[in-house]
Amino acid sequence: MASLGKLAGPIGATLGAALMVKQVVDNRNRIINNSKEIGYRVAKTWENTGLMHRKREPFSTFEKHEVERFKQESQTKQFKSTETNTGTGHGSRKSGGGGSQPPKKPDKEPDDKDRNKTEEDVTNINSSNPLNDINYTEKVKIQMEQGDFHSFPKSADAFGSDAIKSEILGGDGLKRTKFEIPGEYMGKKGVFEYIIEPDGVICNHRLFLPK
Repeated sequence: MASLGKLAGPIGATLGAALMVKQVVDNRNRIINNSKEIGYRVAKTWENTGLMHRKREPFSTFEKHEVERFKQESQTKQFKSTETNTGTGHGSRKSGGGGSQPPKKPDKEPDDKDRNKTEEDVTNINSSNPLNDINYTEKVKIQMEQGDFHSFPKSADAFGSDAIKSEILGGDGLKRTKFEIPGEYMGKKGVFEYIIEPDGVICNHRLFLPK
């Protein structure tokens, strides 16, 4: 009896462990069976609704939106780049037309002959009045402030193209140029007389001579 009592403990422990193993195995099998049942039901649902055989679209709605936005941004950047390079854009467009057009070239570019002709015309205009570039001496400037016949307005110089030109010989043996402009000053008719030095620039005589 004593030996049977000693064996009861290990036997009981072995039986308890076996029961626990069986319970774990049963639970495992039950979980597997439940998972299979759930999987079967999901697959059946997909098959009934047609989801199993539906092919996934290449892009989702979100993906399509992103692709379209990227395309629009790319086109906008390209358009702005074109505006910068060509100098066109909304700001330079006129009503009823497209972007601004490049300036048209003249029908005929002026050649060297035309340019020379233009320069000659300007020279002739300036040289047609011999009094344009004269310089007054200090003596003449003082006389122009005296209030007599030396003091006629400087605007008379602009009529040098109407002057009568002649050469005179001075007491010092130098030839000088005299210009006489017909006109009227201080209620008297006469000529505005200028005498230019041999250099053609300095004027040492400026006087209105009534007749």
